[in-house]
Amino acid sequence: MQGHRTRRVGRRRLPALAAAAVALTGALGAAGGAGASGAHARHRATKAPIVVGAISFLSGGSVFGASNEGAAAYFHYVNRHGGIHGHKIEYTALDDAASPATAGQDARQLVAKGAVALVGGESLLECGVNAAYFKKVGIIDAPQGIDSGCFSGANEAPINYGPYVNLDIDLLYARNVLHDTHLCVVTDNAPGAKPGDDAAVAKFEKETHTKLAYYTLFPATTSDYMPYAIAAKSHHCDYLYVTTQPAPSVTFMNDLATQG
Repeated sequence: MQGHRTRRVGRRRLPALAAAAVALTGALGAAGGAGASGAHARHRATKAPIVVGAISFLSGGSVFGASNEGAAAYFHYVNRHGGIHGHKIEYTALDDAASPATAGQDARQLVAKGAVALVGGESLLECGVNAAYFKKVGIIDAPQGIDSGCFSGANEAPINYGPYVNLDIDLLYARNVLHDTHLCVVTDNAPGAKPGDDAAVAKFEKETHTKLAYYTLFPATTSDYMPYAIAAKSHHCDYLYVTTQPAPSVTFMNDLATQG
């Protein structure tokens, strides 16, 4: 392998999350009518709270929480400055444990609690599970989109362009700017990820008439990356796009280094 360049899918976009939280706050403020205290009034919020929720994968081997933390921090700031027209934002983030059944239950729990919107969720599967339900009840879900349902649901408004567009853009950059010729993709087969990854690769290959030298998905629970490092070397990858979580990525990089 003549050296390698690795790229990771950016799953955390806190500036975008902050913008989404600001936009949501503005929308809720507009709906609240005029004449009461605004979001930056420096006195205590005293009226009934505005309930906002999120569904994320907060437990298990891979933890997604930065988007929740970003939204919570901004809403805390708003509440310290009087809330929205005197209404405090009550933000609740629930764990779906990467379970479709739990994700569905979480959505219904938040709606039953009176949530007017969801923002800042970061889940492997909740968009696809809950898209039809959110459309039915008329609630907007503004997550850090990961699964393909986040980019197709009528009531989904993801704050990012998504890992699949990211994959396509990175491959185009490698081909057109870096002029690499042996492009390889190794990505974790997280729940719901394969259709989007397959579509991104197919789109790139069709539009550029460029066949990837190596493309595979490994089990999201694997701890042995050496077979993929060996395969990358055998396919002479000069550009290697890798997506996994921070701790496993270190192991993967070490395995690549041992292969030269």
